Amino acid sequence: MVAGVELRAPVEERDEELRLLQELTRRVHACLPELEALVDGLGALDLTFARAALAERLEATEPELSEGGDIDLRGARHPLLVAQQWERGDPPTHVVPVDVRVPASRPGLVISGPNAGGKTVALETCGLLVLMAQAGCHIPAESGGRLPVCDRILAVIGDEPRARYERALAILRKLEREGKLPPNSKSWIGHLEEVLAALPK
Repeated sequence: MVAGVELRAPVEERDEELRLLQELTRRVHACLPELEALVDGLGALDLTFARAALAERLEATEPELSEGGDIDLRGARHPLLVAQQWERGDPPTHVVPVDVRVPASRPGLVISGPNAGGKTVALETCGLLVLMAQAGCHIPAESGGRLPVCDRILAVIGDEPRARYERALAILRKLEREGKLPPNSKSWIGHLEEVLAALPK
């Protein structure tokens, strides 16, 4: 009999564990909507605090946003270059700021100059700050900045000029076929590097 009791005990213990787990699962499932709302709320709160912490560390400002508006940035700093300065222990002011102005009435900007002159950094800074602003973040620039609200941002960066040119054409043709370029797209920003150098001779 003793041996029989010892054999039954592990089985009874396992059955009781399964019963308790099933009961806990049932209770959690009954509260699933409330738990999902709680997780969503905590996520939104965490995102708000993260944005605030990033803005403080970047010494960022709130831009003025408008659909189809101007790009007007003063003292804008590339956020990834600022982050690199953090890793080195340097203050963010060590990043050279740029001023970019593209009025809505003349929606185009061509930057030319020597290699390592800051052309790519200026274009990337502009695009990244537009994305940051539309994500609800403040931007590393002087106060009074203005940015447009865009429904599409296109960027072709890297590779050799010829490959870059061909890739840009392929992307634009695909978007045109899908009806995602003007006039179907309300507003968009395109960033193409060294387009003239890539054109067929």
